[in-house]
Amino acid sequence: MATLELLLTKIPIKTEKQALKILDICSKKQSINAEGEICKVKAKKSFTEERYGNALEWTIRYQDTFYITFIADYLLKTGDMLCPDVIANMGARMFISPRLVFLAKYFDFYQFYRKNDFLPAAELLLNLLESEIIPEYFWPSLLVDTATGIEGSKNFVQRELLYILGEQFNAAGSKVEKTYGKTSK
Repeated sequence: MATLELLLTKIPIKTEKQALKILDICSKKQSINAEGEICKVKAKKSFTEERYGNALEWTIRYQDTFYITFIADYLLKTGDMLCPDVIANMGARMFISPRLVFLAKYFDFYQFYRKNDFLPAAELLLNLLESEIIPEYFWPSLLVDTATGIEGSKNFVQRELLYILGEQFNAAGSKVEKTYGKTSK
């Protein structure tokens, strides 16, 4: 069995169709390690070729949470929705990784926001804030979105949203103070 796994991972794969055929063989032979290795190789190749949606699909297929988080972080940091079709059709697969959940929910927020549908956008933002799955590096972007929403619609901000935003600002301020306040003394 180990020899078969090794051989399956050494087959040069040139097309998606070939990869899927080999994955089918891996699945039938219950060769989980070979399947994972093939998915990782395909994901890394797709990412290098800037086919981010495809890379995300391959990592989701094998449920590699580390690489899923890496790709989701990359997509969030670009500021562009680089693979909207994949994100929009993720469904329950988003629950593999908290970062993937955030990416999918932020995409939904972004869709409402773009259509000037501020009430569902505010409700989704409120849910995101309460869930505490927002990456720290993403707070500035989210605050800009919130500020723009406040300007765009009186319905955007609800009392609950302001309260939770205040709590999150206090928590973020405490983290910054702990990190940087002690070093300046």
